Amino acid sequence: MKILHLCDSLNPAGLGGYESIIHYLSKAMVSEGTESFVATQSPHRNSPESIQREHYTIHHLTGNLLEARKWEFFALPEERRAEAVEELFKPADITENVDILVDQLTRLIDELQPDVIHAHSIYVVFNRVITQLKASSFANEFGIVVNSRVGTYLAILAGAALVLYIAGRGARYVSETALIHMVDRHEESGEQLSIRN
Repeated sequence: MKILHLCDSLNPAGLGGYESIIHYLSKAMVSEGTESFVATQSPHRNSPESIQREHYTIHHLTGNLLEARKWEFFALPEERRAEAVEELFKPADITENVDILVDQLTRLIDELQPDVIHAHSIYVVFNRVITQLKASSFANEFGIVVNSRVGTYLAILAGAALVLYIAGRGARYVSETALIHMVDRHEESGEQLSIRN
């Protein structure tokens, strides 16, 4: 099975909750034959297109480099930030970025052919990207799990050597409540857990 993890932003220093969840989830699921990929915005103007980690591959989507400019802004001394805003950002940035990212993510999905698209952090940018993808017929081919806490449950399940299969083709959305209910039912019955539409 192939899982494509979506994450609005990964800390360029490699520290943080999303980075940890993706790492440990991918590490636990690789023994079950699952391939993990991460799509995120480029944190630097010169970020490589992809980075191979031990248990997953990170794919940087450039968009209009809004994410890279954000990290440049935060690297500035506070007294320089007010004047840098107009240099680094423009009013149409988010809309332009989303349009470019939709195209880039669509091409990546087409290339990777994931069974599941797991959105970890979907706020300002990727929530708009996912909304556009869900509206397209292209997204109907894939299951998209949209819930920030689902990663925690998947990591716990995989860490307990439980194989969690999420039906990619035909599945649509799995809420946290539905997932918890299925996990509880699975633990009581001992059956293989399967999430379907």
